[in-house]
Amino acid sequence: MPGSNSDKWLGVRYRKSRSGCPVPDGALASLHCDKIEMKRAGGHYIFIGYVRDIERGNEADPLIFFNGHYR
Repeated sequence: MPGSNSDKWLGVRYRKSRSGCPVPDGALASLHCDKIEMKRAGGHYIFIGYVRDIERGNEADPLIFFNGHYR
């Protein structure tokens, strides 16, 4: 799994969630989970988690990728 990079939030506007995690400004929602399991799937990782907290942002249309296009 890729390592942490202390500069990954450089230039990104964000706030701290109730649990202390960074949430990008404008996020429609954020899930805060305890990691239960991590599985490798090709060049990706799939995380299974237990949701501890959900925070809702402003109401807006979500970004959807379907049939090769964003909507």
